[in-house]
Amino acid sequence: MAFAQSGQISFCANISKPLTEEENQWARVAWSYFVNNYQWETGFVNSANDFTSTTAWDMGNYLTALNAARWLNIIDQGDFDARLNRFLESLVSIKLFEDSLPHKVYSTVSREFVDYGNNPVINGIGWSALDIGRLLVSLHSLRTCHPQYGDWIQSIVGGWDLDRIVQNGQLYGATVSRNGQTRLVQEGRLGYEQYAARGFQLWGYEAPLALSFEPFNLVEIYGVEIPADSRDFQSTNGNNYVVSESYILDGVEFGFLGTQMQQYARNILEVQERRYLAMGQLTAVTEDNILREDKDPNVPSFLYNSIYANGNAWTTITEDNMQYPQWSTISTKAALGLHYLFPQSEYGNRLRAFASGMISPNGGGFYAGEFEEDGSKNIILTANTNGLILEMLYYKARGDRPLIRNPVVSSSVGNPEGIKVMSNYPSPLACAGENRGVIEVEPIPSIGGVFGGNCYGINGNRWDEETRIIAQRAWKYFESHYEPSTGLVRDRTDVRATSLWGMGDYLMALQAAESLDIISNEVFEERMRMFLGALGKLPLFAGELPHRGYNVRTLQPVDYGNNNLSDMGNGWSGLDVGRLLLALHDLKSCYPRYGESIDSIVLNWSYLRVIQNQRIHSAIALETDNQNLTRVYPNSYIGYQEIAEKGFQLWGFEINNLNRQYQTQTIEGISLPITTQSLVNQTLPENNPLLSSPLLQYGLYFGIESPLKPYLEGILEAENKRYQGTGRLSASGTSLISTSPYIIHSTIIGKDNQPWATFSNQESLSPEQRIINTGSAFAYNALFPDNNYARQLKESVKNAYDNNLGYREGIREVNGETVQGFSAKTNSLILQSLLYHVTEQQPTLLKNFNLNSPWWRAIREQKQGNGLPTIANPQI
Repeated sequence: MAFAQSGQISFCANISKPLTEEENQWARVAWSYFVNNYQWETGFVNSANDFTSTTAWDMGNYLTALNAARWLNIIDQGDFDARLNRFLESLVSIKLFEDSLPHKVYSTVSREFVDYGNNPVINGIGWSALDIGRLLVSLHSLRTCHPQYGDWIQSIVGGWDLDRIVQNGQLYGATVSRNGQTRLVQEGRLGYEQYAARGFQLWGYEAPLALSFEPFNLVEIYGVEIPADSRDFQSTNGNNYVVSESYILDGVEFGFLGTQMQQYARNILEVQERRYLAMGQLTAVTEDNILREDKDPNVPSFLYNSIYANGNAWTTITEDNMQYPQWSTISTKAALGLHYLFPQSEYGNRLRAFASGMISPNGGGFYAGEFEEDGSKNIILTANTNGLILEMLYYKARGDRPLIRNPVVSSSVGNPEGIKVMSNYPSPLACAGENRGVIEVEPIPSIGGVFGGNCYGINGNRWDEETRIIAQRAWKYFESHYEPSTGLVRDRTDVRATSLWGMGDYLMALQAAESLDIISNEVFEERMRMFLGALGKLPLFAGELPHRGYNVRTLQPVDYGNNNLSDMGNGWSGLDVGRLLLALHDLKSCYPRYGESIDSIVLNWSYLRVIQNQRIHSAIALETDNQNLTRVYPNSYIGYQEIAEKGFQLWGFEINNLNRQYQTQTIEGISLPITTQSLVNQTLPENNPLLSSPLLQYGLYFGIESPLKPYLEGILEAENKRYQGTGRLSASGTSLISTSPYIIHSTIIGKDNQPWATFSNQESLSPEQRIINTGSAFAYNALFPDNNYARQLKESVKNAYDNNLGYREGIREVNGETVQGFSAKTNSLILQSLLYHVTEQQPTLLKNFNLNSPWWRAIREQKQGNGLPTIANPQI
């Protein structure tokens, strides 16, 4: 067959909604996969990166990607023609299974039969009706968009015996038994079966039973009804998984034909959003190849991440119905597919933001996704993921119009046999109740006047490209963990909750990001108005002060594990209140327009018990057999205590901390402070380790020349001396990781005054678990920029980031391995460190006081009952 040449421009070139700059980058990244995995000898493309085989399904993925790349002007017509001619030459010449139909898998190098492990098989292993249906859709799209190839494509498909697939109104695949006999089996379940049937329709083959939704049931999950095939694994040895991709393909290519399909597609999005509402777990599930960064050989290479399969909701299974819940993933292609099909969906926008962080570091394609359990990447690169992304971008560029216009294609219809309610998954909206549901916070009213800001003098010579990139990476945490309905940010990536200390971290990060020009004034204003709206709605413990923790979506009090509490709650932390007051003071000082709103909120709190005898106290709730008790006790937690005290002093509270003397202990020849343990009711030990992170945060707030300067210098010297003796870098801190034990304290002085102790909240840990804390490493470098050890610390952790989630908690001291876990604390400390650096070590604290504000007026008026200070002046 002679090479086909380009002909007239078809309607497929009509781009009515051009891609954004970001989307153009995505398209080129996705196309890079096909460039890198192209086999010039055959014109085929590997199904997975560097894995030299392909299926009929992935041939279809390549052809749709090739078509999209041409009309998006990623490649020119000459490149397109060369690639398609080479591909079609190979498609003409490949050996067919039993001389009738394309085989399930081919080598992309030799065009010979192989199995799914890429091992040669002389006689083959059969054909897949669904895969061939996908290929037929792609070939039809090519002959439509490039009619000069129509005759050639028609002759190729005409050489296939499609009658062997379409029989009795259904689609049949072929398998080969152990004795070498070919056996035809009905193939397809609801979703892919209807999609493939439409592919055959495009070539004149009718399979009405395959096109129908029947037989199926409706399955109610989280109050949403989704269709699921009645033919499950238990009864037919075939999986009836419900996944996103079949609906995405149907929508992008055929436009969701019929009202029934349109409703089911919307429900597929809705049920995944409701799982997010119920669990806080971003959800976009479909089948994917699987590859962990550690190349764990025990992980299956392909899994179906399903909304529902074989009687179970939210299950991850193999083709043999083996369950692997630990390898559940968020799928990149599903996330972008749901976004582009439902562009007005707020949840779809969340999915888009997730997918934007899935580009491989070398730009060679999009990763398949991310593991739900620990947030690590599913680093496999595939033709399926990248081909579907290109196809979706082309769909968007065409003005959200389906890619195929063909009147012979029919919609799917059918009547369900019944409804199955998954009792463990009630609607998060219906069951939430008055006090437990997701709420929409009303932001404080827009405030006119001067915006404020620009409170820090930035040295342009220090604001270099590397610093800017680091700041953008750290801010990613606060973008990806932001709850737009309340304006709050979770403290850590794996728990949908925040504390008052975490709120303070967020406010300081927000202020640093605006000062560093990482976010616009408009973004700052929107977030600040939402945050203050939420802060004013927080329920208070015993009507006094905010609880220790809140669910970021419901604003209900929770413990630090995000477990719901009784109506009583579990108390308040005086340290957390003081830290938040410090952040609110800086906010008022730099952006005075928010002053009255902030004062009106904190004037509703009661300070009668938090400051007693000029010391900070905390309250904890205890439930006994007979009654609920509250116990109030003084805090003694070095570093954290000093930060909180300054916070209270800025608001006029008197704290007796002048000439404070610390008990010390010698570590690595350095005299360092220690504190004693306090016990509440002899049951609640409060561990008071010496860590670098709170002292470093104190230094950033108040400057290196603060009263704690000797100890700041001392902890750095101690960590340096330990490094000289052990060869292990150390930046001690508390790290919040995504796997057990979830919290790791890598201390300088630990429990029982043990040097360099490592422990969780429950038990002592091996020194091998010690973590170089990322935030502490950056803070050391900011405070001591000329110190070689501090520079080494920063260099050791500066690449411990995720493009979408921010900086990780740190790396292991023993081997430099990156730990899985992200927190507001770490990323806020990094942003504060960068601000301190570019302002030539200007402390974060701003001493701007409006003594005519509502707070100070209330003190002068001697309003009684809520424990306000007695002197209307800051005590700092």
